Amino acid sequence: MAKRIDTITSADVLAVLVPIWPSPSATRLRQKMSAVMRWSVAQGYRADDPAVKAVLQALPHGKQTGARKHHRAIPHSRTVGSGGGNPGQGPHARIVGRGIPEPEMRGVRA
Repeated sequence: MAKRIDTITSADVLAVLVPIWPSPSATRLRQKMSAVMRWSVAQGYRADDPAVKAVLQALPHGKQTGARKHHRAIPHSRTVGSGGGNPGQGPHARIVGRGIPEPEMRGVRA
């Protein structure tokens, strides 16, 4: 269904987004629609952007299906350069081993 850009309303934007919301594709589509609407406002074809924050408020909240999954932290003893409790193997030993002068190393914490 083709519509003139000056006749598109927030209800039209919602009608397109609600069936696919929440998904990364829906987020990208809303951003692209908003960019086109901002362009049309700048060109004088529209007075407002119907794909702005008001539409976000009307969309159902919830996790996106493609949301990032964070990993658990690992113990400090398993990180590279922590020394694992062996003297002379921690981060200070690596700094000193690279020839960094003592005054520049002040304030560096293990």
